[in-house]
Amino acid sequence: MTERPVKRLFDLLDQSNEFLRKDLNTTYLDALAENLGNILDHKNVKVENERPTSETIAKIKALYQKLDLDQFDLQTRRQTLQLLAFKGIQTDKVEPNKQITPDAIGALIAFLVDELTALPDQGHVFDIAVGSGNLILTVMQQLQQDQDISLQGIGIDNDDLLLELAAVFSQWLLINLDLYHQDAIMPVLAKDVDLVVSDLPVGYYPIDANTKNFKTRAKSGHAYVHHLMIEQSIHALKAGGLGFFVIPTTIFQSDEAKQLTEFLTTTAYFQGLLNLPAKLFRDEASRKSILIVQKHGSDAQQVGQVLLGDLPDFNDKAGLQKFRQELIAWRQKYFSK
Repeated sequence: MTERPVKRLFDLLDQSNEFLRKDLNTTYLDALAENLGNILDHKNVKVENERPTSETIAKIKALYQKLDLDQFDLQTRRQTLQLLAFKGIQTDKVEPNKQITPDAIGALIAFLVDELTALPDQGHVFDIAVGSGNLILTVMQQLQQDQDISLQGIGIDNDDLLLELAAVFSQWLLINLDLYHQDAIMPVLAKDVDLVVSDLPVGYYPIDANTKNFKTRAKSGHAYVHHLMIEQSIHALKAGGLGFFVIPTTIFQSDEAKQLTEFLTTTAYFQGLLNLPAKLFRDEASRKSILIVQKHGSDAQQVGQVLLGDLPDFNDKAGLQKFRQELIAWRQKYFSK
């Protein structure tokens, strides 16, 4: 696919978005959610408290007249949405824990899932920190195409703007995604899901009373929210289900690593830990990895050799091809779908 369709769609959406943002005096991401919603609503521009003005509406509708979504395939739509979200994050100076998962990481996780599991038709995919949905939507779109199945997504987040973006993004991409605005450490509706994928926020969870039944809670002080989310996600998995988590590379070197390790060894099999390319991060301390775990039960068992290593640079085609061959060889020797 050439870049031209992406640029054409991006320019149309970005221009109409800027008209809305300036007229409504709002953030880029707020305007983006409203702009996409307008287009999904048969290109009707929403007016509230006499805003946007008739002049702005005329400018936006002139751009909408040039927009025919049927001209753009789903891959083009997804890449365009990611570019718009990246611009919004930079423009609005969004905090690190609310930034979107890069497309390359989503594509890599989709590849890992595709190699390591065969999902059922109408299977459920869960993201406990869904944000604007880029990770789960990337994975679901790729799996539905590669495995010729339909999937149902479930996402949780405590940020209503990001959930609004995830909702319109999923509609644009024709992907079924149920979204819930809630604290992910409170009881969740997701149960017996087939797959978990999540780029976890990093930091401390402030409400100690909510963590009293968690095995990964801190012995004193606040617990790490990413540890709690891993525990919550594994409980939501069906027996034998796989979880793929983007986590700090140093997760097992932290003060609370013992509780996390003990929980994992009693409920899931530690099947892999792949370090993402160092150049994606500003320094070694902020580097992240992909943790692969499999819930106990069904036919699941601990692999004879855990999948460990550093992933090649995403622009290194030869390195990526070598990794692909090594992964397939590892799966054939140690892991059965």
